[in-house]
Amino acid sequence: MVGLYEERHMWIPAFMREYFWAGIKTTQRVESINSFFDGFVNRKMKLCEFPVRYTRAMTKRFQDENEADAKATKYIWRLVSGFRHESFFQKIYTDAKFQEIQRELSRLMYCYDRGEHVIDDTTVRYVIKDRVWIVPEGEIEEVITDRRRNYAITYNHVLKEVTCECRKFETHGILC
Repeated sequence: MVGLYEERHMWIPAFMREYFWAGIKTTQRVESINSFFDGFVNRKMKLCEFPVRYTRAMTKRFQDENEADAKATKYIWRLVSGFRHESFFQKIYTDAKFQEIQRELSRLMYCYDRGEHVIDDTTVRYVIKDRVWIVPEGEIEEVITDRRRNYAITYNHVLKEVTCECRKFETHGILC
């Protein structure tokens, strides 16, 4: 049992793929909140001080978001893929999320259609072949490999529902 617990980082994501987490693990969310409040509150603070410090923290967050919005309107990320919907994403997403979208769009150049299979009157299953990207140990950037992988995408044109077995949209909010 101990070995299984130690390998939890490998099996937990497999069981949680279908839930939307915006690409953030639960520990990352807690750590992010903690680090944000670190400069404003501490465990030795009196309860009566909390509302004032909390207000100060929220004011700082509001100012930071306004600055980020101003910066986003001042500098516009260049379109790189030539896909029509890239400019739409440029308008609706933050700079950081748009960069993720651009990275995914550039990877479409490595994908190609392996065929389609009509499941019923409303549903079609597509198979797409893609290159495998990995993060080498000790690195932070993904690199492309020579390996290839097939992905199955199911589209129901009546319900307007698309599902992919990678579950990237459900978990990260990004179409694969």
